Amino acid sequence: MGLRMIYCGDSKVVELEIGAVSFRLRSDVVQRMDNIMMKASLNSDLIADLPAKNQTVSEARMIHC
Repeated sequence: MGLRMIYCGDSKVVELEIGAVSFRLRSDVVQRMDNIMMKASLNSDLIADLPAKNQTVSEARMIHC
């Protein structure tokens, strides 16, 4: 999967391409998205380190950032 980020200084827009999907975002939105992704990554590391109580049951959980 390809990942590319392009910044246009004239319009202050970041174009983020993830595979076939492209997002055009203001730079302040990209900064907030970066913060959310960093917090989610840290939380997922903590969750991965917890011992599993029951290997046969999985639950979807929302991670609030």
